Formats: sequence, C-alpha cells, structure tokens
Amino acid sequence: MRALPTQSTDVETRQFFLQRYLIALFIRPIFVGIVSGTVLLSIGKLLELANDLIVERVSLFASLQIFLLDLPTIVVQALPIAALFSTLLTLRTLNSSGELVALRAAGISYRKICIPFLTIALLLSLSSAWIGDSIVPLTQRRISHVKSYLHTNSLNSSRLHDVFYQASPYTWLFIRSAEPIHKTLQYVSVLQANPGGDPLPVGLQQITLASSAVWDGQNWLLVDGFNHQYDPNGNAIAETHFDRRTLSDVASLQTLLQSELPLNALTRRELEEQIALQRESNLSTLELETEWHHRFAQSWASLFAVAISLPLAIGPLRSKARFATLALAVVLLFFYRFSANLGVSLGKAGVLEPGLAAWSSNLAFGAIAIYLLLRTSKA
Repeated sequence: MRALPTQSTDVETRQFFLQRYLIALFIRPIFVGIVSGTVLLSIGKLLELANDLIVERVSLFASLQIFLLDLPTIVVQALPIAALFSTLLTLRTLNSSGELVALRAAGISYRKICIPFLTIALLLSLSSAWIGDSIVPLTQRRISHVKSYLHTNSLNSSRLHDVFYQASPYTWLFIRSAEPIHKTLQYVSVLQANPGGDPLPVGLQQITLASSAVWDGQNWLLVDGFNHQYDPNGNAIAETHFDRRTLSDVASLQTLLQSELPLNALTRRELEEQIALQRESNLSTLELETEWHHRFAQSWASLFAVAISLPLAIGPLRSKARFATLALAVVLLFFYRFSANLGVSLGKAGVLEPGLAAWSSNLAFGAIAIYLLLRTSKA
C-alpha cells in the first residue's frame, strides 16, 4: 500500500511550489528591468557618440562598434536597478492582490517569502562578478584599441616615450617608444653585463640594438637588429645581424606596459600582476589595490538592492506609502552608488585603506539591510 503523505511532507511541498511561484513572478520583471535599465543608461552614451559623430566626424560604423562594446559595462550597472524595481513591483503586486496577506495568514513567514528574492539577487551578483571580470575587460580593451585608430591625439597619448626598464640585476632595456595597446616597441636597446667575480670585474657583456619588437603572446621578439659582444676589457669582439630574436627574461615588461590601459580593461588577475610588479619597483599601488577590491565589492550591489527593498515593499497599501517607498528605495540606491564612488576616490587618493574604501558602502548598507529584514520578520 502507498504510504499517506505526512503533514511535514505536505508543508514542504507547498513551500516548494510557493518558492517556484515567487521566482516565476520575479523573473519576468527582472528581464524587463535589465532591458529598461540598459536602455535608460545607454542614453548618455548615445549622446556622447552622437557628439563624436557630428563634431569629431567619427564614422557611423565606429560609433556603433564602440556602443555595442560598451553594452556589457552598461548591463552590469543596470543589474542593481533592475533588481530594485523588480522586487518592489513583484511584492507590491502580491500585496495589492491580497496574496501576501493570505500567505501570512497561512503561516508563511516573511523569511520564507524573502528567500526566493534573495536567491535570485545572489545569482545576479555572481553574474555581475563574472561579466565584470571576464567580458568587460575584453570589450574595454577593444574600445581603447578602436579609439586609438580613430583619434590621432588618443593614439599619441597611449604611446610611451623613452622607457628605461631594468629586467634583471644585469639586464637593462631602453625603448624609444612603446604602444601598449598594439604591443609593439620601436628602437630597442638591450644592455647586458656579466655578473663579475674573481678574477673578472663587472663589465659590459653585449649590446643588442633592434629597430622594433613585437609581443607574440608569450615572449617579446626583436626584429631586424644587431648584436654586439664585448670582452672583459670592454673591447668589441663580434657583431652579428639577426632578423628575429627572442628577448628572454623580460616577460614582466608586458605586464608593466599594461598599466597604461584603463583599469577597467584589466582583469583581476592582471591587476594582481600589476600590483606585484609595482611593489617590486617600490611604486604606489593604491589605485590598483582599490580597483581590485572594488571589482569584488560592486558585484554585490544587486543583492543589497533586493535586501533593502524587500522590507520596504512589505508594508501598507496607501498610495502615499507606495510613493514614499519607491522614493526611499531610489534615494538609498543613489546614496549607495554615491558612497561607493566616493570610497573608491578616497582609496585611490590614499585617504582610506584600499580594502576599507571599496567595501565601506557595502558594510554600511549591508547593516541597514539586515536591520530592516530582522525588523520586518519580527513585526
């Protein structure tokens, strides 16, 4: 005989279908909110591109290319907005139809009602983290590459001149000009010294001169150059010509040149490499460390937006209260963005420690969200 379902099994089944129902209600406004938020945030970008199209005479194809490449960045910014308004819309719909009251009368706690919303918000935050570290750096790097071809001034500003770089204790490089975006070097001189030791003193070992160098993805390749070798007394003993030659032990030069790219064009791993290299050179890493922490911190904006809007949306149905709830949620989201940007600026300026600067807004608004959720659940 088939066993009759127990009361606990029946309750779990109802809760499962309840959560599915709430998630289904929440998903549709989320997608609509993402599209609406992206369109809204794209207006400013379109106005900027329209100015370039008319004033700077940038081609329509290039303007569209830049706009499409910038869409992942806009989507990341739109996710918290979509999460906020979708939560308010869904819960207000449940409240106005009396379903929320029915759920509470059936013994469903506010905590169980909030779980589906917080789960979706967590998924949005994880998606934001992935897009921000995997897709956005690639598209922003491509935008820098496109702009370098469109504007001569932009190309010149991205080019480095007279770079002197010590690759190792006995190897030095002098580069007349370097283009980090295109990964090319012009007029490269490499000086190598012997480490010395009894009976030979430290002295010049060889000088390599090349007209250019290119990055093949793993190494720098010197192109069309000469190699001059010297004896311990500094006298030239040999001169050889080469078409291509691998420049060994200078892979970190590529990492150094990447620092000229916009910070949002670097992945977190590349930021870590930059930080390590800057520390070895006794240079300031405040800006890089702040950006690294900010990548993690900004991903949680969707979760905090939902966590704060949940207790605000569960409330009285008076029209004035609805308007006040919406206004308060928008104000809180605005101050979250403002405080996050302010913290990043203070971190890069050295006023605050980079980790604290990037996470301060999350800590503050996280505490507010927890307080409101606990207060609502006890009400």
